[in-house]
Formats: sequence, structure tokens, C-alpha cells
Amino acid sequence: MEDIPPENIEPTEVVELEEELSVSLWSEGLSHKQRAFVEEYVKDWNATKAAERAGYSAKTANEQGSQNLAKLSIQKALKLYMAGRVMSTEEATDNLTMWGRGSLAPFLFAGEIDLDSPSARENIRLLKKVKQVKTVRRGEDFTSETTRTEIEIHDPMTASIKILEMDGKFVKKIEHSGPGGNAISIDDVSNLSNEQLRDRIAATRNRIAAITTGGGSANAGQEQPE
Repeated sequence: MEDIPPENIEPTEVVELEEELSVSLWSEGLSHKQRAFVEEYVKDWNATKAAERAGYSAKTANEQGSQNLAKLSIQKALKLYMAGRVMSTEEATDNLTMWGRGSLAPFLFAGEIDLDSPSARENIRLLKKVKQVKTVRRGEDFTSETTRTEIEIHDPMTASIKILEMDGKFVKKIEHSGPGGNAISIDDVSNLSNEQLRDRIAATRNRIAAITTGGGSANAGQEQPE
């Protein structure tokens, strides 16, 4: 077989090689069943079911699943596998930036929606929803069929606001209110003695404990100091 100089290798062949390399990195050192276990486990995070789907015996799937999760090699494989699947912060920011600058223009040609054009394919991530409605009309001597395509892109304003929030330049203000939408009452404790303050704090702690344990409600009456 004639050797092909590296500079003459087609780009598609290089990409395929890189993809195979990325797969081998996370599964390096794992058996076929262990690799299958990793791929199945991330589907529902159920070790027993993952072991069964990976080919382990149903009788020992529970034990095998637990043992696999305890192995450092599989823990490392899971971490690497998920790192390749989870969207990075940079990718999320890139998507928001694209959506914030997006428009319908890449998908329109001569006033009609065209999803097969080069510009449409290049900006396919702008699409949030695509709907096609097919209408068939039949007469005595004819049949006609038309297809109407409707598209929706990600909202540029929402994406822009998300970016501003990430940069700390847009702050959401949340208004809190008391029961019935009334103003929150604030007690003046400036004139209370230290003992009265301790009693007030103890009473508040008791009410919080009662609420968190299900033994009371937030509207329980306050114990008033003498």
C-alpha cells in the first residue's frame, strides 16, 4: 500500500481520526462490558439497570453495578465521558451570543423559507422550533399538495438579557411582601433590654424549628415580651 504524505490527507479523514481518539481516551483500560456500563449508566444513573443493559447477568447486576462505581478507572471514565457531553460555559455563552444577534434573514430566500440553503445550514442553531403543515387538495381531475413551513428562532432579547445577567450588568429586583400582599412589618427592638432580646431570639428560633419540622406555621403568634 502506497504511503500518503500527511499534507495530502483529506480533512474528513483527520476529523474521523480525532473523534476515534476522543472516544478511546475515556474508555482506555476498560473492558467491553465496563465501557458499555459507562454509556448505559449516564442514561438514568441506575447502576443495576445499567449493568443489565451492559450485558452483566441479571442475578449479579446489582452487585456488579456497585462494584463498577467503586472502581477508580470507571469513576475516571465517567468524569471524562460526561466532560465530552456537558455543554461548557464557553459553548453556552457562544450560543447566547448567536441567539442575541440572530434574525430570520438566513432562512429566507425570495420571501420564502428555505432551510436547505448554505446560510440556513450555517445558522441552524438559531432555530428553536420548526413546523411543517402539509395541505392536500383533491378535485375530480386533479390533486395538489402544498407544504407550509413555519419557523421560530430563539428570542434575541431573552438571550441578550441572559448575557447581561452573566456579566453582572443586569440585576433582577424581587419585591417581597407580607401576608396578603401587605408591607412586611418591622418591629422596633431598639428599646428592648438584653434579656428581652434573648427572649425574642429564642421565640423566633422555636417558631423556625416548628416550621421546619412541620409542627407549626409561619403565621403562629409571636410571644410578646412584658
